[in-house]
Amino acid sequence: MRKIYITSNQPKAGKTILAQALAKFFRSKGEQTAYLKLSTNTASGEYRPEDSEDLSSTFSEIIEHIQEHKAEDGIVCEHGLENFTSKLNDLSEKYESVIIESDNFLDLDKRLRSDKDIAEAIEANVVKVIWYDEASMGYGDITSLQNEAAYLKENLAAVLLNGVPASRTHYAKTEILSKLTDKGIPIAQVVSQDRNLNSRSFGEIIDFLNGEVVAFEENLDRPINTIMLGALALDGGIYYYGKYTEKIVITRWDRPDLQMPALNTGCQGLILTGGNGPIPYVLNRINELKTPVAIVPNGTVAVATNLSGGFFAEKGSPNKKKAAHLLDILVEENTDLLDKFNLNQ
Repeated sequence: MRKIYITSNQPKAGKTILAQALAKFFRSKGEQTAYLKLSTNTASGEYRPEDSEDLSSTFSEIIEHIQEHKAEDGIVCEHGLENFTSKLNDLSEKYESVIIESDNFLDLDKRLRSDKDIAEAIEANVVKVIWYDEASMGYGDITSLQNEAAYLKENLAAVLLNGVPASRTHYAKTEILSKLTDKGIPIAQVVSQDRNLNSRSFGEIIDFLNGEVVAFEENLDRPINTIMLGALALDGGIYYYGKYTEKIVITRWDRPDLQMPALNTGCQGLILTGGNGPIPYVLNRINELKTPVAIVPNGTVAVATNLSGGFFAEKGSPNKKKAAHLLDILVEENTDLLDKFNLNQ
């Protein structure tokens, strides 16, 4: 059984979405894949349940949550790392691959267990996701990456350099990549910052606003990169709303003159303020387009102000659409991912 241990240099660096992308690739080859997420510190908020919302459609089995004493779902690590290793080996009869996603703080056996300890114990290939840091890497400093590689030694299968600004992608693929290669650090790929990977979804926005979904809840994973307001004015029309794609529109529930052009220009979601749902005329168009709709009790300006307070500064949670997009990026060079990530060993 192929065991892949995915870790990172910081939270939200892209571990889960990479796990999903690899699993989709394995599935395309007819392989069954199990997923495990290590977590020992849910009280501190390190384990985020939203990470696993969309995993069930990607993996053959999810063992989401591993804790030392108890877990509502998944394996119970009553005897720490040794028990976990035994449980993991039991999966070998059922799966060709298992992907283990590390937590940022692991304390199995009531003492700190490093990524190296765990990888050696379970005999896994380590894939390290490094979120690009301009402060150091922008000046060609690869000391931290060298230290990571030296620490993991032969367990390190590949490094994915993620979140590189578009303006620095060429530099990263030439200068940084060359230095890392010269030091013997296996780089799988450089991934540039991408709105489709980092964007918030309509569902995340509605959760943040405590809104009520009234139409097409199954489409809440749509990526949102623009918010448009239906102002208290005459019909903004196709020209106004047609300026942007991957948008949501926030407007009052009683403004069908603003809702219809928003729908007809491909909005990814409609937020109706004032606490009421769409009128039948608008609802017919919503049903035709399968556009998700949510209602909130607050006014339009209050909702927009709430969203402007830093909500979009955070990277969005992973989902299957993002995983599919990352997989497209990873295979765009027609390279077998097993070779790219050195997972054939």
